[in-house]
Amino acid sequence: MRNFINLNLNGEGILAVKGDRLKTSPKAVNIVSFLTLKANRRCTQTTTGVWPDSDIVVLTRDKTATLKAFALLNCKTSDHSRNDAVLFWALALRDTNIKYCLLTQDLDKRFDKGDGDTRVSSLRRKAEAFLDRVYSTSPTTTECSQVKKLDFKTLTGADALLTDLRRWRQDVVPNYSSAMLREGFLSA
Repeated sequence: MRNFINLNLNGEGILAVKGDRLKTSPKAVNIVSFLTLKANRRCTQTTTGVWPDSDIVVLTRDKTATLKAFALLNCKTSDHSRNDAVLFWALALRDTNIKYCLLTQDLDKRFDKGDGDTRVSSLRRKAEAFLDRVYSTSPTTTECSQVKKLDFKTLTGADALLTDLRRWRQDVVPNYSSAMLREGFLSA
């Protein structure tokens, strides 16, 4: 997914990086600090930082060349009861204005029943309410405004994701630079 985003959007100034890779870059210290949830430990009465569950962090630069995050993408093959963590992070990061999304293969078909189906999953109802978007590669996914189907076998099958990333960059970083941005930038 990260490579797909970079192949399509690096030339427009959008860079997708692994969350763990970002944490090690000296050029991303401010972003890492901004995205780290401050957690007060009651037993020790100390504060610690907790990094969000984010497989991919989507970045751009503003006109002053300051690196900015505007979306976090959590990638899962299926539910396995782990998506409550995804929902937690979506809520925990809501006041940052960073978009938080789930990308899933949906192997357990949690997103195949839509609005009009009485058997719509509890996860889907919560995801529609709390995530900025869900993208599913399952061909049986029923789409709505919050749940989009991705099909990498067709030329335009991932347009929903690419369009959202472009729009969210504009929303979160209105003074963005569209100059090419590659991952080597984080090391240089």
